[in-house]
Amino acid sequence: MTHSEVSKEIVTNGKAIVSLVLGICSIALVSSMGFVLAIVGLFLGIICLVEIKHLDQEGR
Repeated sequence: MTHSEVSKEIVTNGKAIVSLVLGICSIALVSSMGFVLAIVGLFLGIICLVEIKHLDQEGR
């Protein structure tokens, strides 16, 4: 293993994880609250996809 392989750290976008959790919670809460969580998770997910592409992060 070379030095460059060791020093490269995989960074996970925290907002993407929150978006995933909100999506899962929206399925579990099939009500008006679940719908609100789904919309918030969707918008947050779209923002995260743009950030991941812009910052050249892994995860897509």
